[in-house]
Amino acid sequence: MNRRSILQTFLTGFLSASITSYAAGKDLKSLIVFYSRSGHTETLANTLAKLTGAETIRIESTSPYPTDYDATIERFKAERAANTLPAIYPIEKDLNSYDVIYIGSPTWGGHLCYPIQRFLQDTKLRGKTLMLFTSHGGSGEASTLDDLQRLAPGNQYRNIAFYGSGFGASKQFKHWLSI
Repeated sequence: MNRRSILQTFLTGFLSASITSYAAGKDLKSLIVFYSRSGHTETLANTLAKLTGAETIRIESTSPYPTDYDATIERFKAERAANTLPAIYPIEKDLNSYDVIYIGSPTWGGHLCYPIQRFLQDTKLRGKTLMLFTSHGGSGEASTLDDLQRLAPGNQYRNIAFYGSGFGASKQFKHWLSI
């Protein structure tokens, strides 16, 4: 084995162990922040919490979205046309004390949902590792990572997208966390 192969093997193992620390929460303080209208993203957040031991915080709009899907779409379209984001309840945590923040969002119109966009706009996260997980109905990740990078510049980013509530999410999360 030449020096390059030995170095690659060492670095791969080192980086894998470092990322696994994110998952286990051993070395870095982590938090899961999510919004869920239908429960899909909440299911993903709870699965991730079981795997990482991270605490969860649910983002809530001060004016909740309707439970009816079509009514939610109409409200989303009106907010998009008016270029407005909904007000959300404040987070009672010092986010600066966390190294890794997992952010969970449904994908709405190819983007992060508006409550998560408001959260990111209001919190001004910097110097963190932001690990985005999204649920979608067929659009995949779409522009969600671009949204995260635009609304929370100056961080490190990773992302994963799940169809619906993410059948088999535990296995996918384990793989994502170990990369």
